[in-house]
Amino acid sequence: MRSDHRQEAYEVWLCDLKGNQIRRLDAERGGQVIDSADPSVGTSATLTVVLAEGDAIDWDSAMVRVWYRSAGGEWDRPLITGYPAVSRSTVDAESVSVSLDVYDTTEALRGYYVPRIFGVAAGTALLARARELIAEAAPLLTVSLPESEELLGQDLTWPAGTPWLSIVNALLQAAGIDTIYSDGWGALRADPLVPSAEKGIAWDHKNDVTSLIAPGATRDADSATAPNRLYVYRSTSDGAPPDIAVITVDDPRDPLSFEQRGRWVTEDMRDVVAPDFATLQTIGKAELERRIQRASTFAFSHPVLSYHAREAVSFMHTRMPLAVPQHTRTLVGRNRFTNPYFAGAEMPSGGRYSTEWGEGDGLCMRAPENPSALLPSLIGYDSSYIGTSPVAAAVACQGVTWAHRGGSANWPEMTLYAYQHAIDAGYGVLEVSFGRTADGVWVGLHDADIDRAAGLTGGHDVRTMTWAQLQQYQVVIGASGAPQPFMRWEQLRAILPPRTVLVIDPKVSMDYLDEFLALFRDTWGVDKCIYKFFGQGGGATNSAQRARAFGFAHTWGYFYPAQIDDGTMARDQWAWSILGMEWDTTPANWTYAKSFGKPVIAHIVPSLAAYNAAMDAGASGAQVADVAGVPAVQNWM
Repeated sequence: MRSDHRQEAYEVWLCDLKGNQIRRLDAERGGQVIDSADPSVGTSATLTVVLAEGDAIDWDSAMVRVWYRSAGGEWDRPLITGYPAVSRSTVDAESVSVSLDVYDTTEALRGYYVPRIFGVAAGTALLARARELIAEAAPLLTVSLPESEELLGQDLTWPAGTPWLSIVNALLQAAGIDTIYSDGWGALRADPLVPSAEKGIAWDHKNDVTSLIAPGATRDADSATAPNRLYVYRSTSDGAPPDIAVITVDDPRDPLSFEQRGRWVTEDMRDVVAPDFATLQTIGKAELERRIQRASTFAFSHPVLSYHAREAVSFMHTRMPLAVPQHTRTLVGRNRFTNPYFAGAEMPSGGRYSTEWGEGDGLCMRAPENPSALLPSLIGYDSSYIGTSPVAAAVACQGVTWAHRGGSANWPEMTLYAYQHAIDAGYGVLEVSFGRTADGVWVGLHDADIDRAAGLTGGHDVRTMTWAQLQQYQVVIGASGAPQPFMRWEQLRAILPPRTVLVIDPKVSMDYLDEFLALFRDTWGVDKCIYKFFGQGGGATNSAQRARAFGFAHTWGYFYPAQIDDGTMARDQWAWSILGMEWDTTPANWTYAKSFGKPVIAHIVPSLAAYNAAMDAGASGAQVADVAGVPAVQNWM
């Protein structure tokens, strides 16, 4: 293929859905073909074809094949065979010009999303499962994959909305097979997995006459802003000063090192969640590499070529000294291949590739690894089940009912007795507040002291009591003559159905917020918890941000009419994904609470009539005190 690209050299063919050519279409201006090394993007084309008057094509039942035939010889395979989407048609007296966006056949997998959490169990035959998934999305396509007898080593899950392509690629890579791609004929193929560093050069670009093509190149580097030192701060939960890791560019040959540069350029990274100092250092090293790479790009121009993920591409131009000491290092970041004839194809950030360069020497770039993200099975997740994550379902369920303190109008609040009755009544969301004893036990409790719950006076502060001391008392409020013992988290967890959603509140134990969040993340799962707190104030909004940092995507900030009146709801609602409003507030206040475009949960609903009134006012759901009187509304258990 020559670098003197000519638009009239396109050939465009109409094919059936199996890729069999039917007839040639006329190409008027060709347009652009983009080929990316990113396995999640593939190859696409934008073309204009000219049809005779009255010539009608059902583009939904067709594929399009694009060739480029240069004057110096024929390209030995098509550039792309894929699915067309009509973006515009122009009709004149003699013909119809149709503008097409054509996507290669990986689009059959890329455009197919899982509507719920998707799981594959340990022990599954990886290649067989990958073939099943491909056949489900693209039953007509030819598929050529290497053989593998590998079995999946651990349960894996993917969140709702994950493209089929990401799941297939993850299974293939676990089986020792590279990412899937579409060849020019439209067949889906994959090769045995070989580390990038061990791959041979797939495309060798030079500026002499023996080269396949003769590209130009540009290199932009803002080395003045690229850091060579990063301070990484790890948050602590006990009030102690944060751990600090200092990450530097420590290779003295690196042009960004202190030895080469003669100065430090320092940045910081704060509030890092890491279980230990070694992990903190690992996170910091990856972040420093990312920040370094953002300041440098390399681009070279060329006619379209079939780059695939993780291929090595070399470039050498004797008239372009790159003015960088020769060295090799691994970078994280962005690598841009720009095609001035067809348009740009961009590799995404986050990949890894190697570079080697020097004065008057060659440059070798390796396409990003781009491994598909694998999620370990979530805490409490049954790998035999494929469905929406419980917390997402609860948030989406119109009219959903939450059991306030297990049923505060019916049974002793926040006791196993109350929560077991709420579960038996079909409630899928349980609201529970926790206090922390002096010996680190998290117990169901709304107040700082146990006096109201236990019928005492004198201020028995749970924070100064041990669990053994607390067990000497019982919850009498709402007990109707049948007191119940206080409850610790481990006891509640033992009776919960596996898809129960908890609305958790640390109340007066905010000093131990990180411990609290880590406990429920690790022992119940962020997919089954909503973090809750009174929505007003900097401490509250900071706690919501902290919960998100621990992986809790859903947070509930509850407000009252007073916070509408004084403006603090408007000021602080940004921190919460779900809002709360008193069930019997005015219609104007309900309209205002809903104006932020978030779910609004009515609290605290004392009866079925109150529940119905809240629903009529536009509430998304309700926190219910009368669990015995308000039927459960849930659809995910």
